[in-house]
Amino acid sequence: MSLFFRSKRPVLLIGMIMLILTGSIQAVVAQSTLKPDFNAEFTVRVMGINVGTASQSLSCEAQSCLLETSAIPDRWARRLANEQTHERIELGLDDNNQLRWLSYQKTLQRYRGNTTPQITRFFWDSEANEIVNPDRNLSWPASEQAFDMIAIIYALRQSLRAGQHNPPLLLQEDKRQTPVSFVSANQTTQVHTQFRSNLAARYYEWASEEVQVKIWLLDDFAFFPGRIELTQHDSGRSVILSLKSPPTF
Repeated sequence: MSLFFRSKRPVLLIGMIMLILTGSIQAVVAQSTLKPDFNAEFTVRVMGINVGTASQSLSCEAQSCLLETSAIPDRWARRLANEQTHERIELGLDDNNQLRWLSYQKTLQRYRGNTTPQITRFFWDSEANEIVNPDRNLSWPASEQAFDMIAIIYALRQSLRAGQHNPPLLLQEDKRQTPVSFVSANQTTQVHTQFRSNLAARYYEWASEEVQVKIWLLDDFAFFPGRIELTQHDSGRSVILSLKSPPTF
């Protein structure tokens, strides 16, 4: 019996070491791929009331990515939220799996008043090497740090996954391009989401000319945004997106 146990323990020890190494290698491989693809749903809260759902998805094929988001209020809530939106954002993917912004288009449809679809668009003009808004006859310097309000969240996520906790970013809007100056960056905290409470998160906050932005990126879900708060400076109106269920990667 003693010989049996003496001969078995090294085998068990080697097996445990191999299991640990395998898990570590898998974790390193998973981290190094940094695949940005996902599907997710958020509840949308306006003026303290849940008014509907926003769906978001990012899919990449080779070096081309498409980020889409749709926000549709529940029928009963359309007196509070008089619009639905669909945003379509084209992105590139570099060799390090970091995102590069290419174009943005939003289609806004109101239920009352002027119900004609309103389209907002701006894009990276590769020939002129500028970011242009042809409808407003505006242009800005092209920059790999520039992202619209939706895409910048996922660019921040990718940077954090790559170990960059405070990346230089530019917020690109239809009227202006402004540097992002973080009030808080990579602050360790906890956050409540629609599906789970007290999730470990990294907190980021900054303000543009029109809106204050707060984001909680979840540690246990590859730094996916669990909560997003946007507050308009002039009206004080807040829109809160809370992750409805775990995202699909």
